[in-house]
Amino acid sequence: MDNPTSLDNTQPVNVSPKPEETPPETADTGATVPLSLENTIPVEAQDYVESLGAPMYAQGEESNYLPGPGMPAGSKKRLPRWAWLVLAILVLFLAAIVSGFGGYRAGIRERLAAQALQIAQGLSTQFQLAQQDMDAGRYELAVQRFEYIIQNDPTFPGVIDKITQAKMALSTTATATAAPVYTPTPIPTPDTRGEEEMFNSAKAALDGKDWSTAIDTLLNLRTVNPEFKAARVDGMLYVAFRNRGAQKILQQADLEGGTYDLSLAEKFGPLDVEASNYRTWVNLYVTGASFWELDWKQAAYYFGQVAPLAPNLRDSSGWTATQRYQIALSSYGDALVEQEDYCAAEEQYNLALSYGVAIQPTVEYAHNICSPPTAVPPPAEATPEPTPTP
Repeated sequence: MDNPTSLDNTQPVNVSPKPEETPPETADTGATVPLSLENTIPVEAQDYVESLGAPMYAQGEESNYLPGPGMPAGSKKRLPRWAWLVLAILVLFLAAIVSGFGGYRAGIRERLAAQALQIAQGLSTQFQLAQQDMDAGRYELAVQRFEYIIQNDPTFPGVIDKITQAKMALSTTATATAAPVYTPTPIPTPDTRGEEEMFNSAKAALDGKDWSTAIDTLLNLRTVNPEFKAARVDGMLYVAFRNRGAQKILQQADLEGGTYDLSLAEKFGPLDVEASNYRTWVNLYVTGASFWELDWKQAAYYFGQVAPLAPNLRDSSGWTATQRYQIALSSYGDALVEQEDYCAAEEQYNLALSYGVAIQPTVEYAHNICSPPTAVPPPAEATPEPTPTP
């Protein structure tokens, strides 16, 4: 049987052993040259490394750059000393900016807190007065006070419940019971002797300038019979609220209460010029007081407007507008002296001096620095007249 795969048909092939690779030698000394990356990395790998932008280094050579992909790790480069110094200066600068901004914000918060405290005290006073009105049955006036509180601070504690109670009581007492439609009995003429008596009492109180009694009587009359002489009752309420507001502002040092009474009078008719001036003076006084000891320049500005018009206007502290203006001028001058603005300080001191403040030495001190005296030059010697030549 013939074997098709016998070795007789194969051809002999010469196989020679692969010569050993020896490192090249130099021509002179015969020293071995170190292999480069081109001799150790395949051509395809070299092309890939070069496409990544990584430099080719000889083996054992140190590098100051981060190694690329597939490259041996080299030594990392450190930041110089001047870079650390610049970074520290930047950190200190940022800290100073943050600290200054924090101080500015703190000053604004103190000023806003003072204003909020003043408003809260006024609302608390109106809440107590509204409570007294409810206890006395003056529900309409109590509702007006509660509405004023809600307009300024809707979150005032208990105001929502109280105004609800006042409105319910007002609707209960003011609603007249209507006669049934189906009854043929004629409705008797209402007895208005009680209303007439209350009206006359309120009129007598107005004549005697007892404004609070007149207001209480008229509000009770309005609760009993809202339609009884409505136009005349409205006019009497206007007069009573207007005059009581002026009395509180000018005589009782109750600026907030007086302003509130004037706003109630305005519901029954426009305020006259004099009453409008009272309210303007109060606004200037209260605004100037809000800057007291916080900004003497602003305090002097506002009290400088109200002092010439209402010199005796005062609040619960007892200080008149003139006294506050004097103190604000003197304090503002002291602040300008601290800023070494002596000429402006002299101007403020002179204003305070014109209002009777005894600060003559301080004025002279600021004047001498602002306009120092100049030395008087000695008189010039007389030049002798020339003798005429004969």
